[in-house]
Amino acid sequence: MDRCFTVMILLFFGFTLGSCSEEREFHYINILKTWNEARQYCQEKYTDLAKIESREDISRLSSPFSYSWVWIGLRDDPQSWKNTMGTDANSWRWSTTGETGKTDYHKWSPGEPNYGDAREMCVVMTSTGEWADRTCSLHRNFICFIITETNEKEFVYISVQETWSSGMTYCRTYYRDLAMIKNEAENTEAKRANPTTAEVWIGLYRVPWIWFDKSQTLFQPWLSHSFNNNGGKQHCGTENNLHQWADENCEYKKGFICHQVLKKTTAVKMTTVKIKSVTNIKWTDPAINSQILQQLGTLLTRQGWTDIKLRWKSLPSKNHKEECTKSHV
Repeated sequence: MDRCFTVMILLFFGFTLGSCSEEREFHYINILKTWNEARQYCQEKYTDLAKIESREDISRLSSPFSYSWVWIGLRDDPQSWKNTMGTDANSWRWSTTGETGKTDYHKWSPGEPNYGDAREMCVVMTSTGEWADRTCSLHRNFICFIITETNEKEFVYISVQETWSSGMTYCRTYYRDLAMIKNEAENTEAKRANPTTAEVWIGLYRVPWIWFDKSQTLFQPWLSHSFNNNGGKQHCGTENNLHQWADENCEYKKGFICHQVLKKTTAVKMTTVKIKSVTNIKWTDPAINSQILQQLGTLLTRQGWTDIKLRWKSLPSKNHKEECTKSHV
């Protein structure tokens, strides 16, 4: 039978979200509107309220402000964290998973959480077994948990005064993590583990402030004395002439900044695969091509590639190497 050694070329292209970049321009709008009204205006006329991620973005804000403070697209939406366990990027999450929306159970004290003074982002269990948000740098005793050999969750009280993050490190070193509480029965067990009437850290926390597209902000030029959640009602972001930020009541009317995406580009990663076949398979058969591309696509997706595009490349005959030899069976 004829046996052919065939060298084929397969190209595949992968795209990742992290490689996307946008070219944007900013527009100052000298009209007084609430945050929601401003966002609606920007969505109708441009792309959205301004998303400012760097000093480079600030350098594009050349227009002078007629007002001292204007809206930008930053918000700490209380509907996703106040008296609930939401799924937005600024919602509550357990330290064990680091992910929002993993459990709907909560046990907030009346009036909690309240993000007091724009500082309270970590959670304690009070003497009543209810929860409240507190400043993460406070020193408190804490409750860890472990999973026993019989797959039972066991809560352990630690009589050491630590900040929330230090308590988490201690629990991860000697147990599993700070207490993760998923239902009423577990909350009762965690409360029973505390022999005192003092409040103790548990593993609930959140990272406040997200952009309109649900992404978190790493660039944060907050003006310290104007960042305080005054009255518990300041959940929208503003910027001043010096490009400093402050929180403000979303219902106030202010000028605002829109941004418009002019061009979005995505870096492409291209990989060439050479396949040497020692078989009588006809590689140019469309059915064979389709099956191989499908299997490779599944494999690459499992390896973390996103938006994969696969195709065969037809080479000129001088580059297409095919050597046939005779063999006898």
